Amino acid sequence: PATGKLETVTVTTGDVVKAGDVLITYDMEGLENALLQASLQYQLEDGSYQGTMADNKDAEQKLKEANTNIAVLEQQIKDQETYVENLQAALEAMQVNKANGVTQQTMQLQKQLLQLEEDPLTNAAKIAEVQLALQNLQYQSQLIETTGDAVELEKKLKEEQERLIGYQEYLAEMKAQKQEASMGTLSDFQKDSLSITKQLNLMAYEKAQEDYDIAKMGIQADFSGVVTQMSAIEGMTVLEDAQLLTLASNEKVMVTISIGTYDLEKIAVGQTATIEIAGREYKGSVTKINHVATQSMSGVTQLTA
Repeated sequence: PATGKLETVTVTTGDVVKAGDVLITYDMEGLENALLQASLQYQLEDGSYQGTMADNKDAEQKLKEANTNIAVLEQQIKDQETYVENLQAALEAMQVNKANGVTQQTMQLQKQLLQLEEDPLTNAAKIAEVQLALQNLQYQSQLIETTGDAVELEKKLKEEQERLIGYQEYLAEMKAQKQEASMGTLSDFQKDSLSITKQLNLMAYEKAQEDYDIAKMGIQADFSGVVTQMSAIEGMTVLEDAQLLTLASNEKVMVTISIGTYDLEKIAVGQTATIEIAGREYKGSVTKINHVATQSMSGVTQLTA
């Protein structure tokens, strides 16, 4: 039988029934509620499982992306840092070389000016020329860092420094993504646990559906016969392995009877016989006689046939 509460018991011990007769019916309201609850629980669990697995898949993809990008970015940053350092060194060298050239020229002109000033009247024009040259060198010194190749190099250095900062910011973003994705990724044990929980809920739902379908049909007689034992009671709750009744076929009946030793000579194998069970007569024949005698509780020696 199905697991559930019995509603009606339509037969009792000794009743004769036909194949297909409904012998016991179930309280379907309780089974309907159990089926609905199992169905909703399964739908809820299945939706949760699908959502969790989708989130896990997304987390695994993000973790893979982060790990790949981190390795690439770390190498790019290392290479870019070297490149920026080389640009800085080149710019510094350029500035030093230009400054050294101006300094040498300035020293030479100052030395020449000192010599000319020994005779200022004679060398007045030349002195003025040297002084103008010194002023030009001073101006050139001020423009060293803002003219020629130095300007282009500084521009390039700034661009590469900004590129380096971009790499570093993206690396920090990927590391944060890796940490977040790692927390959202399920272990194999967690995946198995979710799958088992889902399967258990599916099995519970299928069992509830099976009980409902069986109960809806009620307990029917598989064949025509006589109810020889009845333990079902209206209103009781039963489990699927419970024995509720015993039905004996009235089409092919085998009866064992006890006979005394004095009556043994009256019967024989093949002899026709008529018996009455629950008000119905059955005709048959003797198929076997057990010749091993036993004693009844009253002490009478008897055999079975």
